[in-house]
Order: sequence, then structure tokens, then C-alpha cells
Amino acid sequence: GIETNIARLYYFPVRGRVEAIRLLLEDNSIDYEYVNVQLADWPNVKPNFLFGQLPVLVDKVNDQIINIPESQSILRYLARKTGRDGKTDLQKIQVDFLSEAALDVKSKLIALAFEENFDAKKDIFIKQTLPGLLAPFEKILNDNGANPYFVGDDVTYVDYIIYDILSWFIRLEKTSIDAFPNLTSFAKATGDRPLILRYETSGRQHHTLLGSPYAKWKGE
Repeated sequence: GIETNIARLYYFPVRGRVEAIRLLLEDNSIDYEYVNVQLADWPNVKPNFLFGQLPVLVDKVNDQIINIPESQSILRYLARKTGRDGKTDLQKIQVDFLSEAALDVKSKLIALAFEENFDAKKDIFIKQTLPGLLAPFEKILNDNGANPYFVGDDVTYVDYIIYDILSWFIRLEKTSIDAFPNLTSFAKATGDRPLILRYETSGRQHHTLLGSPYAKWKGE
């Protein structure tokens, strides 16, 4: 039988839309099983999932097994469960809008990954687009004082989202965030968190960022 006391996260063997979810699970010591769905098998299993898409988290809520689709819904559910969604109403609002802003930035990088003339577009993106995308996040960290967090004095789920996105930019171009000292120190502080460091050196973290066969850049 299926072990029902452990959350199960269904997704492809890439970081894609789930890495922030995994970072939250790992950093908060939540036992879970990652179910790798291979692209070749996807057409056959797709009808089993609501909306026909992944990720889906299967978890027990009030003695009922539920399937939660949509990556941000999964992340917010787990953040509420672990108290990583902000401590006050104001913090919750900040975490919410910052996560949306961060995902907008990520969507621009994903769009770039599908460009036909990727190499030429990549150089323009790094030189002209990226500094403007990162500047507001640099300022927010600066405004939050000595804390290596985006909101308040402890980790919230937006930190996992932004840490993941910064790792994509660094994969794209090693020096891409060097001009932003706050973001650089944030990325280091987050990566040095013991449970995140353990996860990232465990061999369980997927290397590939994007799984689509149509992407010109998969972050490999």
C-alpha cells in the first residue's frame, strides 16, 4: 500500500516549477517523496491529474488525502503549514506581492530559453534587461537591513523562490548577479543554510532546469 503519512510531490526530473517547493520541504524537515514522472510516460498518466498538469502534491489534510495542483498553491499551502508565509498581515502582503514579482522575472528568463537565436538574445538579456529586473530586489534587501531575508527577520517562501531564480541566472551567466552585493550575499546565506546545503549536496537535487524538448537552453 501507499504510505499515506508522507507527502508525495509529482513532477518531471527537472527543477522547473518545483524547486522552491523542494527547498521549503527540505529546509523545514518535512518528509516527502519526489515522484519522477518521465516525459515519455506523461501522455499516459496525464488524465490522472486535475487540469492535466504537474506539479501535484498529494498530502493528508484533516485525515483526508487531497491532491493540490498549481505550484504556487502548493508552495503557499506548505508555507502556511510551516509558518513561512510571514508573521504579520503586513509581512504576508509583502511576501505575496514579492513572490508574484519574482515569478514575473522568472517568466522572462523562461521566454528567453525558448528563443530561436538564443545565444545572441542571451547577451542582450544579460547586459540590457537583467540589471533592471534585479535592481528592485537588491533595494528591498537593502531596505530590510542586516537580515539576509526579503521580508522580516526570518525565512519566508519568497526567499526560496528568489534563491531558486538567482541560481538560474548564475547558471545562465556565472557573473550575472555580481554587480548586486545584497543579492550575492543573500544567495550565499541561503545556500549555506544547513538543510539546504545538505539537500544540494545529497545528489537528490535535479541538475536540469527546464525539461521541454522545445527549449533552446535547458540550463544544463
